[in-house]
Amino acid sequence: MSFSIESIGLVTVNPAEYRDPTLVNQYLSNMYVLKKVLDRAQTPSYVTTTADYDAVIAAVQNLTVLAKDGIVNGSGASTFVSYLNADMAQDLDNVMRTLNVVGLPPPPSIALSDTEKVQLIKEWQSLSGFGFNTIINSAISRVDTFTTVDPTTHQVIVVHPSSGRTLQSMLELEYIRTSNDMLTTNLNSLQSALDITGGIVDVLTSLQNLANQQSVTTKNPFVMPTATDLATFKKLYSAAASAYFTQLFPQANLLGSAAGQLYGLKLALGSKLALLPSGAYAAAAPAGTLANSIYKVLKDISDQFVATSQMVPNPNFANLYQTNLPLFNQYYSLSAYNWVSDGQTTAITTSGAQGKMGAIQGNLAAAISNTENLNETQRDDVRRYLYIFQEFYKSASTMLQLITDAIQKMGKNINKQ
Repeated sequence: MSFSIESIGLVTVNPAEYRDPTLVNQYLSNMYVLKKVLDRAQTPSYVTTTADYDAVIAAVQNLTVLAKDGIVNGSGASTFVSYLNADMAQDLDNVMRTLNVVGLPPPPSIALSDTEKVQLIKEWQSLSGFGFNTIINSAISRVDTFTTVDPTTHQVIVVHPSSGRTLQSMLELEYIRTSNDMLTTNLNSLQSALDITGGIVDVLTSLQNLANQQSVTTKNPFVMPTATDLATFKKLYSAAASAYFTQLFPQANLLGSAAGQLYGLKLALGSKLALLPSGAYAAAAPAGTLANSIYKVLKDISDQFVATSQMVPNPNFANLYQTNLPLFNQYYSLSAYNWVSDGQTTAITTSGAQGKMGAIQGNLAAAISNTENLNETQRDDVRRYLYIFQEFYKSASTMLQLITDAIQKMGKNINKQ
């Protein structure tokens, strides 16, 4: 389970209530440093120094490392890492927010003078008058007993750690919360993935619609020649058949804006590819993967524009697209035409070969298929997590009912005695 802490970022947290003793000790020792510096504001005669600043920064750095890396337990092969639990992470986030109000800790690139360091600490200490000291007190009281001074009555108060929870509340607050957190985390990531693949499907569909803008002229029926003798018929038939049964070349029926439309879709698809986990190395991704199939579609489009750029006055098509779209459509209409034609304007040789005819459509169809398959897999994941969530509730309900039945039976037995 992950949690975002102010000025620290996304960290791993333990969803259960269990707290590792070693981790708690390090957590508390640094929290007490912050508390000590903050509480000094209640002593009018105290003079803030740079040592207070250094102590706060050191404590923040230690808590940052603790939140990110946790504590390694065990030795050898039998090691495991303990992290802050959800409550401790939430408390640390609250404390970091109080520091962030005055700009603590400052960015590493900023060098502060001693005067500036002292001023920052004084500003942070002044927040205790607004109840900010209760935030650190709350963080400490969650795991330890300590004494504090009531800011109104100035009496010493003993604060005890949170009391343990009953088995029922553990089920309700921890067990169910774990399922809620797990479901939320996974559904959020799945929703993001679904949005990405859904966007890719939309762009690929638009590309396919553009690729479909071609037609083949239908010929009139073949007219059988007439002759009075066989030799003449053969000669007439051979000539007529050679003229009629020739290769048909599809014609791309494109609008004048087709080049700009194709290049715009290329840019849109490229931005979607960058959002995929493997998008940065799509060219080296295994064949058949979504990233690699999208890369091939993008390369097919780019190849057409690169080829045309060597025949037009303005070879910088990327810049021309941004600065003068009408001229771009004029210069690079051939790129769109050749991409849509997909090698089908190449004559078939005597051996039956026709170059790379259909290669562009093949790559486009593969990308669409891979995207739709992944999209459906992600939807299956959503259904699976919803099922897990349902089973969590069922099991919790069953356990709570068993506990209730046991308590009722104990009550009946007590009444009988």
